[in-house]
Amino acid sequence: MGVDFKKVDWANKLEKAGILRDYPKLLTRKHGPCPVCKEGKDRFRFDNKMNMGTWWCQHCGAGNGYTLLLGATGMSPAEVMKFLDDGTVGKIDAPAPNTNFQDEDFSPEKVAKNRKTLQWAFRTSQPLNGRDPASVYLQKRVPGCDVTKLSRALRFHPGMDFWESDALDKPVCRGRFPTLLAQAIDGQMVPITGHRTFLTAAGDKAPFKMVKKQMKGVRKLNGAAIRVVNVPESRVLALTEGIENAVAVATGYRYTMNVWSLLNCGNLELADVPEGQFDKIIIFADHDAMDLKKGHRPGEHHARQLKARLEAAGYEVELKIPPVEGTDYADLWIEYYHTRRAALAQKLQRLQQEEAQHENYDIPTPDPAPRIPSTTQVMHG
Repeated sequence: MGVDFKKVDWANKLEKAGILRDYPKLLTRKHGPCPVCKEGKDRFRFDNKMNMGTWWCQHCGAGNGYTLLLGATGMSPAEVMKFLDDGTVGKIDAPAPNTNFQDEDFSPEKVAKNRKTLQWAFRTSQPLNGRDPASVYLQKRVPGCDVTKLSRALRFHPGMDFWESDALDKPVCRGRFPTLLAQAIDGQMVPITGHRTFLTAAGDKAPFKMVKKQMKGVRKLNGAAIRVVNVPESRVLALTEGIENAVAVATGYRYTMNVWSLLNCGNLELADVPEGQFDKIIIFADHDAMDLKKGHRPGEHHARQLKARLEAAGYEVELKIPPVEGTDYADLWIEYYHTRRAALAQKLQRLQQEEAQHENYDIPTPDPAPRIPSTTQVMHG
């Protein structure tokens, strides 16, 4: 069973797979929501370069028709190949064929260009100093965090160009903005790509819909992580989706364990954990809403898939999920932080009131003690 991707009628296949039913504007080549991560309003574009079904998501990265079907439908790799081959979907006992194909965004020429852009970005960036816009942003998003405890994977860039598409779907540069820049590396510590959060000079998000953008790297993420906190003496590793989640977990645990961000739930499942470095892994999943089409919550589903893989590899694994739907651990930390601050403020106020009452309390002056007559006076009175 072999498939020439260039000969596939992608419009027909995407319609049969039900993707066009849920994303009817996908073939217009305009930006819209992503059928893979099921998020955003304009982060995804299907461009079908070289009739390979190619697409780009500012969160998931790049892919082609095969990876689009794989990520959007829940089919296994073998099922996707069978579907592309004869249009049917069913249980397949044969192993999945080799699907190594050339993705235009990762051709040797594009990879060389991407690598140069990444090298420039990190060379011209600066460590977080606690006062720059990236530091201020993290301190606002994760109150109480100590940016000096974060790794050098998180950087501040004084100005990166922000690009988006205009009404005619043409790329337009909206200006240069301060940026929180993060480096993603694989299990062998090879740099793979970068992630940008565009900001204002005051440390707020830039005034655009999609301010978080993954850079084009040397390959797809495939488990590469942003190592937010490194604690070499710790044998515990915490894994999260977003960067702010990772900073919140690190802050809550007082920077006593290693914390990595995988950027999204699909990449979380693929986490590239080097052998022999950790004994216990804690997965902090997002509590996503139910995906009615797939019948599961994406954050929890991919976290459980990762948990099963890591346990099979011999790790002790703990899975943590916030109790409230639609929240993550950054939300949980904010609630805890402000609740704790309010409780401490009430306690301080009570102690101050008690002290004030004590200072204002008039202690009555005792009457003079009665004079006791001497024994001689009593006897000779």
